[in-house]
Amino acid sequence: MNKEPYSSLLESILLEIKPSKSDYEKVEEICRKFTTAIEKKLAEKGIEGAEARVEGSIAKDTWLRDDKDIDIFILFPKTYNKEFVEKIGYEVAKETALEIAGTYSEEYAEHPYVSTVYAGFKVEIVPGYKISPGEKVLTAVDRTPLHTAYVNSKLTPEQKDQVRLLKKFLKGIGVYGAEIKVRGFSGYLTELLIAYYGDFLSVLKASQSWKPFRTIIDIEKKLTSEEKSRIAKKYKTPLIVIDPVDPRRNVASALSIESFAEFRYAAYLFLIKPSREFFFGDKIEVTISKLSHLIEIRESSIIGIETECPRVPEDILWGELYKSLKRIKNLLSSFDFKVLGQGVWCNGKKVVFVLELERDTITSIKKHEGPPIGSANEIDFLLKHLNNPRDFSLPFPEDGKWYVYMRRKYTKAQDLLKDRLLNCGLSRDIREAVSKYFNILGKTELLKKAEEDRDFREFFFKWLTKYRPWIYDSRSN
Repeated sequence: MNKEPYSSLLESILLEIKPSKSDYEKVEEICRKFTTAIEKKLAEKGIEGAEARVEGSIAKDTWLRDDKDIDIFILFPKTYNKEFVEKIGYEVAKETALEIAGTYSEEYAEHPYVSTVYAGFKVEIVPGYKISPGEKVLTAVDRTPLHTAYVNSKLTPEQKDQVRLLKKFLKGIGVYGAEIKVRGFSGYLTELLIAYYGDFLSVLKASQSWKPFRTIIDIEKKLTSEEKSRIAKKYKTPLIVIDPVDPRRNVASALSIESFAEFRYAAYLFLIKPSREFFFGDKIEVTISKLSHLIEIRESSIIGIETECPRVPEDILWGELYKSLKRIKNLLSSFDFKVLGQGVWCNGKKVVFVLELERDTITSIKKHEGPPIGSANEIDFLLKHLNNPRDFSLPFPEDGKWYVYMRRKYTKAQDLLKDRLLNCGLSRDIREAVSKYFNILGKTELLKKAEEDRDFREFFFKWLTKYRPWIYDSRSN
């Protein structure tokens, strides 16, 4: 592949995203401050064999200049039981955060850990175990130091810069991060792709031959074709990347088919016409008149459902939001409202579910299909609809089946939502929020919210148009 047309662009982007000498010095100072304090507290408590260690992209030197996250692990020997590690690890983390930053918040993954903000950086302090390659993990985070060691052994300094380019590209197109909100490419997955393919452009080119649910990447090339076949059946994800540290694990397990498709699409367009927009996007200015015009020319019906945002961890929240959105769509569809699209916006205070319907008002009459003529439940159907007050007609045969013209219970989507929203299978925390307050928003209310909240305005515009700056840029050339 001729990389010359891309070289100057990628070099200039790397200069912008790679940490400077002063960035490195600042991060090293923060890390040293926290690890020193942690190890001092471990010693004071008489904890032997435990240590504080910097992990994540900082330890692997694959971080970006605008990254403000530092991961520090408190690693205990396996001689300590899990309850002890959770209790003492959390205690030491909390005391350290209070001593250095004066504040902390409790986060939760498999077990509690501490998060704090210091000198503009979010510092997470996580307890875990020291394990060796091949050993069984005791907590979900135990593999992390092994991942760090593996990446550092496989990537050259030049390749770590290639990781930076790939990370920034993924961020720019909106598919970076394994969290439920994004369901995209994790940092470790990004590093493994560079380790396997060699550089940024090679990953983009290789992605064009990836087949969803059939592509398996085995970096260490240890799997037989028979084992690959078994793995393809086991993991129902669009991309399978075997963890070289734990061959039983798929590093791409969080990746959704949508993020997989988005990456391949962006990679294809970048290889045709590279530009900065893939990495940085652009600031869009959305006016209310433009939004109003977009809605008018669609001639569809758009409904919003607003409620309070539950106070739960972000990963749990977005899992519940997506589940609830699906249930709302199913509710509308089950009563014959055709849903063209759906989305959800959340700013940590409010939640707004948005759904586009072909029509929010439908006819009273419905042609209801019954059983085949002569089938076992034919008589039940005929008796049920013999004198049913909801029916516009008696049963009649047509094309080998029985039919009846019925009266719909709901002809207005808003009436359906008011009556049945709480009983459509919303997730627990969303249902609790809805039970206390929800408001159905029509076009006027949605536009008013967009006028008051810039973040919602941008979300609403992107949701309506599926806008991505890199698609528009490529299409215009």
